[in-house]
Amino acid sequence: MKRFALVLVGIMLAAAGLAMAPVTALASVAGELFASVSPSDSLTKDIGVVKVFSSVTNKGTEPLSDLTITITSHDSIVNTIDETTIAPNSAEMFGFVEVAPTQADFELGRMFIVVNVSSSGWEAFQTFQVPLVRTGLSSCSITWDTDEFSHDGSPHGPTVTVKDGDETLVEGVDFELSGDTSATEAGSYMLTVTGKGWYEGQSSVDWSIVDNTPPDTTPPTITGVENWGTYTTLPITVTLYDEGGLHDYRLQSIDFDKGEDYRDFTQTATFTITEYHDYMLSVFDRAGNSTTYFFEVKEGPAPYEAEGCAVLEVTPVLSGDGWPGGETLTFTLDGDGGQPDTTSVTLDSARAAEFVITYNEQDIDKTYTYTISEDGFGSNWVVSGDVVATVEVKDNGDGTLDTVVTYSPADATITNTCVWECTLEIEFRFNLGGCLIGDSVPFTVEVSNTSLADITKIKLESASLGWSESIPELKGGESVTLHGAHTVTYADVVAGSLVPGCQCTASNSAGLAVSIYIIESEAGVYPTPAVISLDLGGGTLDGQTGTITIDANVGQTIQLPTGTPTLAGHTFLYWQGSEYYPGDEYVVDGDHTLTAVYEKNAPTIPDTGDGMLTWAYVLGGVALVALIVLLIAFFRRRRD
Repeated sequence: MKRFALVLVGIMLAAAGLAMAPVTALASVAGELFASVSPSDSLTKDIGVVKVFSSVTNKGTEPLSDLTITITSHDSIVNTIDETTIAPNSAEMFGFVEVAPTQADFELGRMFIVVNVSSSGWEAFQTFQVPLVRTGLSSCSITWDTDEFSHDGSPHGPTVTVKDGDETLVEGVDFELSGDTSATEAGSYMLTVTGKGWYEGQSSVDWSIVDNTPPDTTPPTITGVENWGTYTTLPITVTLYDEGGLHDYRLQSIDFDKGEDYRDFTQTATFTITEYHDYMLSVFDRAGNSTTYFFEVKEGPAPYEAEGCAVLEVTPVLSGDGWPGGETLTFTLDGDGGQPDTTSVTLDSARAAEFVITYNEQDIDKTYTYTISEDGFGSNWVVSGDVVATVEVKDNGDGTLDTVVTYSPADATITNTCVWECTLEIEFRFNLGGCLIGDSVPFTVEVSNTSLADITKIKLESASLGWSESIPELKGGESVTLHGAHTVTYADVVAGSLVPGCQCTASNSAGLAVSIYIIESEAGVYPTPAVISLDLGGGTLDGQTGTITIDANVGQTIQLPTGTPTLAGHTFLYWQGSEYYPGDEYVVDGDHTLTAVYEKNAPTIPDTGDGMLTWAYVLGGVALVALIVLLIAFFRRRRD
């Protein structure tokens, strides 16, 4: 209890501002502590430390043994002084101990120093509070190297210097930096300078990183559709691109039936249109640039397809007569378009080097160049260098293409044989084989397309045969067989004969090969033609009058017309000779005439349509009966 009282007295004295206060213990082992601090009223940065003086006097009769003096500042031990023993009635001075303020003291604004003494059987302490005088940052100068940096992706931040007069303060000791001390992205920033130790208060520094790259003024691009375009084929793939990066798009149908948004795509975005609408497509980037397209997607006709060909032909020139024995000549084709069926032709007889090149609708209005070169030649060849052919592809508008070919040099010996109206004049003579003038000789014509190009509008004609036929189209590599018949004339007998099955060619063939064959019956006799005549007997059949003829061969089975002849006032019964009916089959045994047989229709009472004629007959009958009754009555009266 006594020790507690001494401590309480010491605290009260310290609170009263007494810098020096001797403390005497009230025990049999007694001592006295004397302590003082300097300065005692306040501490500034100039002084920097508080000096603590202390002394102990032994007031008792017993020695003060195991003596220890401890000086603490804000609960931290600053210094410890150990003395083994102080004799009775003796004093010991311990000199000055310098105590510097800690950060905790600065935060409290004062130092709290305790001097504590203890020995065996006795102890005492004394406390001091020393206010701290700090300097505000507002009275200091705060500078920085720069407050603006160019954006380059690297970390940037200002270097801050704080001075108190001529003294440069130390970061971490006198001040601290916080906030935006460093950054990498473009923007505005602020860092804070906060006083520490002998300095208090705050100050801020505004700085920035500036993006000095030129502004993005390029609008996004749209590919896959054109502005104000019209499309008839689905699906349509649309690609959006923006060099600047992030952008959005909006696909909106004009009738607002369909809408689609996409946001935050980087540089490239792709989407597919699968519905028919009138569309508006808008693309916006982060720099404020935009692109808007209007286009329509509607159902339309099937895509237009066109095709055509060109045949490039170079005729070799000999320096002498005939083809040199054992020599060959090779031509090669080197071009920038089309699909040639072959790129090299080797000749072993005097004929032209021919190259067939096909085109389609993607070649319309384009021009292609081809070089025809002589790769090998003998001593008898006149070599004039390469021939360059230029082919222009034109659209006929009917699904076919036309080609215009020019050559360099212009006097090159060349022909273009790809024509769309191919007329082939066929010279055909055959072995009479016992046929008589007037006999009909059937034959076939086989036409083969030996090129890769499809050929259309082919017309075959033969003045000697009196025969012609048209072929709308013949695809590359395919063949077609046509049939005909020739009536033997006196001119055929005079002209002589060739073996049936001869090969016929034409100068305007465009890759066509034509073969004609005589058809012979199993008995080795040509079929005998016959004419079946249908005599309408004054009637009409399918708009025809008089006599209808059907050409056939003997032994052939034909079908009679399925229609029924008509004759006013008559009903058709059958064809006479023998008796045949419409649609019957008829076996041809030679020329024959069938005559229409009719039956006359019975007369009919005309009908007025209103019933008056019927009533007339009824009234007439009644009148006749009445007349008979009157006559009978008259004659009876006379007898009476």
